[in-house]
Amino acid sequence: MTVDPEDNVSLKLLLMRHGDAEAHASLDSERTLSSGGRETVALRAKQLRSNGYQIDYLVSSPYVRTLETASIIAKKVGIKEVLISEALTPGREPDEAITALEPICNRDNIVMAVLHQPLISRLIKYLSAVDQPISTADIAVIEAPVLAKGCCRLICML
Repeated sequence: MTVDPEDNVSLKLLLMRHGDAEAHASLDSERTLSSGGRETVALRAKQLRSNGYQIDYLVSSPYVRTLETASIIAKKVGIKEVLISEALTPGREPDEAITALEPICNRDNIVMAVLHQPLISRLIKYLSAVDQPISTADIAVIEAPVLAKGCCRLICML
């Protein structure tokens, strides 16, 4: 499929890297957000509201730090339910994440996914062909006519 990313921009996907986490836990998946991480995520939620992003679906990796990040966002922007997907964990491939997100990504809604490195950088590059550095709590705003390799535009970073 050949799609010009400039044509018919219709869906919005916000990819957020979890907030800063504590350095140690018995398992990586159990690391919690640091106090600074929670504060930064709350500021990002405020940015989302002030920039007019009305999130329809919020999806998170099942890791503690991503669930905490998603919970803070959900509370601040009025999302009642956070969906959880194993396809958003660090070792997954971009096509696995896309397969998990596709059913909820359409023209009528804005989807936000909270995930990890290295997946988030690889997913941004897969979708937009842009090699974008991303720090904790950063949000990549992506628009596209379809959610597919090379068919998306990285609009901005929050």
